Amino acid sequence: MKMEGANLKSKQHLQSIELRIHGKMVDDCGDLVPHSNIKKFTLYGPYPGAALLNCVPSLKNLVEFRLKGHKECQSIAALNHLPHLKSLKLTCLEAVEYISSAEYDDNVVDGNLLPFFPSLQQLILYDIPNLKGWWKGVENTENTSRSLPFFPCLSQLVIDGCPNLICMPLFPYLQELRLWGARIKPFQQTLMMKNIVGPPTSSDKASSSSSASSAALLPLSTLKILDIEDCKELEMPNAIFWRHLQSLSILSLYKLPKLVALPEGLQQVTSLQEIRISKCEILEAVLECVKSLKSLGRLEFEDCPSLMYVPSYWKNA
Repeated sequence: MKMEGANLKSKQHLQSIELRIHGKMVDDCGDLVPHSNIKKFTLYGPYPGAALLNCVPSLKNLVEFRLKGHKECQSIAALNHLPHLKSLKLTCLEAVEYISSAEYDDNVVDGNLLPFFPSLQQLILYDIPNLKGWWKGVENTENTSRSLPFFPCLSQLVIDGCPNLICMPLFPYLQELRLWGARIKPFQQTLMMKNIVGPPTSSDKASSSSSASSAALLPLSTLKILDIEDCKELEMPNAIFWRHLQSLSILSLYKLPKLVALPEGLQQVTSLQEIRISKCEILEAVLECVKSLKSLGRLEFEDCPSLMYVPSYWKNA
């Protein structure tokens, strides 16, 4: 496929572009590179051309970027500096092993972390089966939670179909976390963060660190929805970490083959309003600790054939 005459760079008033490229480009796609004023850029197709991917870091006004179905892409050009990017969706990228083409050390200058996705609110990683980490060489590092960059504004994170992802930037200010067919280690690494302060205000969003005057917080203390599905090697956080989830209202556990009982320490999450458990075949008991969850209004089980014990408090509710 060859494209000539589009000259999208001249269309400076375009706000949104969606390119669906079904064939293989035979030129450098220069005519399809958008003007830097573009705010929403969606790129579909197995072979969209290198120029289209390489131009994204230069789109300084970009608010939303979606990449889907690229068969040869092994990493994404560094986007962490884009000041207005709020939504990043990466889907069906079978060759990607690491998100960023930049080195991890590129995020550090004079010992300080550079601003990291200062405005990103939504991150969706879907069907990236070979994804190992954000940066090459960091995925096997133990106890890295103190040095990894974190998303200062991220409120929604969905990781679906990324079974090999074990290390990524941290996400202490989430409101919604969905781990489907993914490992739980990034969740654990975020819970281990130290010295967390309140989310940045509008005046300091350009920095990945908040001001010293902000109130101290536990990581993930703003999380409201936690949805874990199809996690083959479930390793729930230690009991002490459940106290971090001070705002959690909905907990969903689906198709967890190693879940025998509700996680120890769950009684500390007094904000819980709903617990939904489905297709956990060896789940045997619901602990008496649920009695202490005074806000809990819904406890739902479906297709849990080994379940033998539910506290009488809930049987009669």
